[in-house]
Amino acid sequence: MRAIVIGLSLTACWRETSTPPAAPAPVEVETRTVAAEPVPAPTADVDVSAQLEEAEAAFLAGDLARAEQLYQHALANGPVATTDYARYKLAWVRFNQSRFPDALRLFVEVAQHGSDARLRKAAGDDAARVYERVGKPQHARPLFERIDPTYVDRRLGILADAYDMMGNASAAAIIRAQITP
Repeated sequence: MRAIVIGLSLTACWRETSTPPAAPAPVEVETRTVAAEPVPAPTADVDVSAQLEEAEAAFLAGDLARAEQLYQHALANGPVATTDYARYKLAWVRFNQSRFPDALRLFVEVAQHGSDARLRKAAGDDAARVYERVGKPQHARPLFERIDPTYVDRRLGILADAYDMMGNASAAAIIRAQITP
């Protein structure tokens, strides 16, 4: 079985560095079923940053079950900046598991309520990419306006491109007609 793992490594966002996140690059990996090791019970000395790094490695290796488990643990036990990043990465896990409605919901949550502006913007853009899988073209603009009115046209453009890539020219035309000239 082969899978395409798509995600954006925004380690910089949760570490609060000044460098912007890199553009997502698809990585082809072999996937296999492996029994996931249990995540340790939450304790005061659990290093959530280390678990995020382990989750990132599992994600990039295509071990989505393990990555999901670790991101959920970080989401439940980390500080706000860490939980925003874990929620964002969990959205990519759900996307790669073809759980598109869950992925969209998580991206929208980060885009609307995230504490880091770069992560909010990336999550909003990624919500536009996922929307192609679950939404109707005529409902896209209202969703993007609720997420952040500043980037509506940008996200409509991303969505139109996604429809084009999937061979849905009529949906792409509906979206492009909604973009402010």
